[in-house]
Amino acid sequence: MTPPISQNWVALNTDQPIWSHFFMIAPLAVVGTREEEGYDLAPKHMITPMGFENYIGFVCTPAHQTYHNVKQYQEFSVSFPVPDQVIATSLTAANRQGVSSKSASVLDALEVSWAQSINAPVIAGAYMYLECALHKVVDGFGTNSLI
Repeated sequence: MTPPISQNWVALNTDQPIWSHFFMIAPLAVVGTREEEGYDLAPKHMITPMGFENYIGFVCTPAHQTYHNVKQYQEFSVSFPVPDQVIATSLTAANRQGVSSKSASVLDALEVSWAQSINAPVIAGAYMYLECALHKVVDGFGTNSLI
């Protein structure tokens, strides 16, 4: 006989973030923004519809340029890559400081297209694109924010 599930539960210490203790499935999306003289593409896996209306939200930190780009320009694109694009799009998160500008190296390495109604790149061949206007930024989730 299988013991009740409650006997198999493990209490997690919430004094530390719990997310490194297990894996869960989350979609990979790439957020595209205008950035001063160029553009930025940033992979995000903490992204989700926000209710049943036309809202989407993602987690970002003020330590990342994407946060500041969205606040400054009030718009962003979201690309959902096909499985064959996951590795290449994941590399948009690599640290490029001191090598070349992130904007130039990412846009040169990936095949991009351009959003139709906003000034932001999208990943060419992705299975879905969204062109988004900023609704609000909610700070205060530790060092993170909800955009």
